[in-house]
Amino acid sequence: MEEVTQFGFVPGRGTEEAICKALTHVDEARARAKQSQRHAGRGHRGLKMRGSLTLSVDMSKAFDMVDRRRLREPLELAAADPFLIDLVGKLHVEALYEMTASDQAFSVATKRGIKHGCKLAPSLFAFVTFLLFRKLGEHCDIEALKQILTMYADDTLLQVHFDDQPQLQEALRLCDLLLDQLTELGLKVNPEKSALLLQLHGGSAQQTRNRNKLVVTKKGEKYVQLPSGRLIALKTQVPYLGIIISYHNYEMQSLRHRLQASKAVMKEVAHAVRNSHAITERRRGFKTAKAQIVQRLKQFLKRQKKGDKEPKRASRLVHLTPEHPSLEPATRGAVALPFLAGSYREDPAINGAYANSICEECEERGEAPERQAVQYSRAAVC
Repeated sequence: MEEVTQFGFVPGRGTEEAICKALTHVDEARARAKQSQRHAGRGHRGLKMRGSLTLSVDMSKAFDMVDRRRLREPLELAAADPFLIDLVGKLHVEALYEMTASDQAFSVATKRGIKHGCKLAPSLFAFVTFLLFRKLGEHCDIEALKQILTMYADDTLLQVHFDDQPQLQEALRLCDLLLDQLTELGLKVNPEKSALLLQLHGGSAQQTRNRNKLVVTKKGEKYVQLPSGRLIALKTQVPYLGIIISYHNYEMQSLRHRLQASKAVMKEVAHAVRNSHAITERRRGFKTAKAQIVQRLKQFLKRQKKGDKEPKRASRLVHLTPEHPSLEPATRGAVALPFLAGSYREDPAINGAYANSICEECEERGEAPERQAVQYSRAAVC
């Protein structure tokens, strides 16, 4: 993978390296433009047309569109372990989905897509880009390709400098070649969403735009026409890995882009905090349970307050409710008095309630009334 400028899913590489490589091209384009302006200011005549271009390729569902039948090829080119190649083939190329409908069972073969969640998926996609580099290397120098092609996963940039009209046409041909090879590998390219940045300077820059029909206008939008006839939208800036790629003041444009993105995130956070409907289901369930508990407690207290109006129920609570400071005065401490007075032996109803309230550990029921009264007060705890 050393010969591939793929900065995603490759150890030791990341977004920082991909961004630095892309911006290096932009800085070089700036220096070339300033040099041309200095020569023009000094009265030099016959300046040739020079410039730079950046093609940003948009791919839809890159992981889902990978042709599984092509996975063995890059692994074999990279001289991978034959056991690993065979394992990848069995997991992807020879994989079948077993399906059952009613009493019928059948198998469905899949031809595209890398399995999401599979630990091999990122590495396999990196090897697909390795195959792309090898295919492009059959038509151009691989060392030059490493300088002009930048990839982070499926985010692809082709950045070229040119010094005259033939080199411009060669750069446009490379754009066509890249799009053709991506399509040949089974990846879906969106020409409508792809964009091209073009910087021309020199004496014949305007003539190049008009004479060769390089830039065409369609429905009020400007497009660059490639040699194959493809139309790629002509833009002044394109987003790439969180920044803005532009030949004009990309620093300030990237700053504004990041500020706008941070404001959008803050709006989402504020909406989630302020909007009661945006709370999670877990918190909703907690609030519902809390409301039900409070409602039941209110109903219980309401029934307790009606104890004075229902003497029969109050008389039962006198014998069955232990002493607690939060209960009503009508039932508070009414249990201990009959036992201390020795009335539990005379009243069988009280004696039965007392006997049933003691747990298995409190089996000493034949002791003095004072001892039993104390044990009764502990019955709920036991």
